[in-house]
Amino acid sequence: MKNTQRFFALDSLRAIMMLLGVVIHAAVNYVHAPLNTYLLKDPSSSRWFDVLVFLIHSFRMPLFFILAGFFAAMLVEKQGMRGMLHNRYKRIALPFIAFWLVLFPLIAIIMLNGFHLMEKGSWGIDIGLAPQDPEKPQFTTMHLWFLHYLIIFYAPAAVFNKISAICSQPVRNTCLNRIETYLKKPVGLVFLTIPIALSGFFYPFGVVEITGSFVPDGPQILFHGIFFTTGWLVFLRMDLLDHFRRHYKSFCLWASLNSFLSLMALGFLTEGPENLHFIAKISASFLANLTTWLWCFGLTGLFIEKWDRFSPVMRYLTDSAYWVYLIHIVFTTSFALALFQYQAN
Repeated sequence: MKNTQRFFALDSLRAIMMLLGVVIHAAVNYVHAPLNTYLLKDPSSSRWFDVLVFLIHSFRMPLFFILAGFFAAMLVEKQGMRGMLHNRYKRIALPFIAFWLVLFPLIAIIMLNGFHLMEKGSWGIDIGLAPQDPEKPQFTTMHLWFLHYLIIFYAPAAVFNKISAICSQPVRNTCLNRIETYLKKPVGLVFLTIPIALSGFFYPFGVVEITGSFVPDGPQILFHGIFFTTGWLVFLRMDLLDHFRRHYKSFCLWASLNSFLSLMALGFLTEGPENLHFIAKISASFLANLTTWLWCFGLTGLFIEKWDRFSPVMRYLTDSAYWVYLIHIVFTTSFALALFQYQAN
């Protein structure tokens, strides 16, 4: 039986996650902490922007990948695997190629002008002013990295779906029932947190950072792949959505507390004594990644409880958010540079 239900809450949630990307890329120019050297940094920074970026970053893309896995599984049920892959080719692969070819040179020109403006006080292009880091790729997927990773995930998803189809229905149900049982227990959150905390341990702050490289990075693939797979499994066990809805207040409360503890742990990691660095990093990594799961489940439940109905406004945002996100970086960066020039003058 085909599932024809429209998930208004999840459509809206996916759109909000996209639009929060605009917020985070506007705010990141004003953070106090040192971040990616390819980002423009306005001297007028504030730690409040650090907090804002940290909070949004802790759940935005993981939740997006959960939703991506969920809707991919839904497409498989509605259109079959071939139909899903064809749909994703049109919605993911083609936009990735087309927008990258247009946006990469355009953003490169804007960034080079930005480095020139901040260094010499005037517009211009001098490649020598661009930050040089041999460990970072010169040609990146930019803010389109998530499309690149989705393209990567669809191939193994097709393989595992084929393997699953070979298994008998009782075997599939037994496996899915056990997974559902664990996901509904606190111990399930611990099991989910451990692998992504381990993947984040390879990075300075204990959380996975995006390099934007066209060459897939193991920890990044593991991190986002787990969220994508979780979304797929949630579709196969729809009772989990009701579990998130019934317990969204608890999830959000614990997520808020954990966000505070994570910020404290990260502060201790960066400014604490060197002999406690290892313990601080383990703590920061586990707390930050546990926070991610709590926010993901809590926000999913919140939207299902409050906004699981048709809304003309949300429908408009749902239809436009994806395309707004693809082009927004041109405007957020240009606006930041215009503000910098205005302050300088």
